[in-house]
Amino acid sequence: MGYTRHSLNSHGKGDLKDIVKGLAEREKSTYEYENIKDLSKKELVKLVSICQGKIYRKDTKTDYKFPPDSELNKMKEDELRDLVNEMTGRDPGTYKFTESNWSKPKLIDFILSCQGIPKPRRKGGSLFVGGGWCL
Repeated sequence: MGYTRHSLNSHGKGDLKDIVKGLAEREKSTYEYENIKDLSKKELVKLVSICQGKIYRKDTKTDYKFPPDSELNKMKEDELRDLVNEMTGRDPGTYKFTESNWSKPKLIDFILSCQGIPKPRRKGGSLFVGGGWCL
């Protein structure tokens, strides 16, 4: 289950920063964004612009290119959807978010925008979904 605005409001700013850091530490391809096929170009640009973060270090090895907003605005919707899928396939530790000076409302908005939804994982023939078993 993802975070809600109500659940995040009860957290302190330090806890929210830890959640943001945790988003950058997720294993690649363990989450996705719902209904990206239904998002408009403007919504796709906003999603990537907000959620892609920054490259961790200049010498970091990653195939993801971190396009600036000017380049995102020139892309077609299909290219943006592909970019969203590439973004969720990045290795942890290859990108970061610059949350140190963010206000509590900005931290909450960021988490709600960028948390995505976890992808179910296969465990021994059954489908494991976040704590419950599904056959």
